[in-house]
Amino acid sequence: MVSKRVIFMDEEEGLRSLAQVVLPPEGFDVITYASGEELLQGFREEDFQSVMILDLTVARGNKMGAIELLPDLRKRGFMGKAIVSSGYSGSIEMERPGDFGFDGSLPKPYNIAELLGAIAA
Repeated sequence: MVSKRVIFMDEEEGLRSLAQVVLPPEGFDVITYASGEELLQGFREEDFQSVMILDLTVARGNKMGAIELLPDLRKRGFMGKAIVSSGYSGSIEMERPGDFGFDGSLPKPYNIAELLGAIAA
């Protein structure tokens, strides 16, 4: 299977760890970040076509979440797939992700099959 880069930004360490364990055997190269600021610092040209799963809100430390992050990524040249993820399933961003520039949404909690499905969709 050809490796594809998945950038996973979530404040929950357990979800970042899950992505690092589950996705590589499926052929994905995984890079994780705890906040939007960390992702922007690590963002490189080879990330332009990645799939990104972005946490809607990063509450700890009032850090940058998906809504603030995606426009900045697009300005820097990101052309890949962006999926917003959140436990706030009733939020308008999760219900209508396209209105906010996202290619899809991944409600928390999710299982491995749902994670893989969101990446493949």
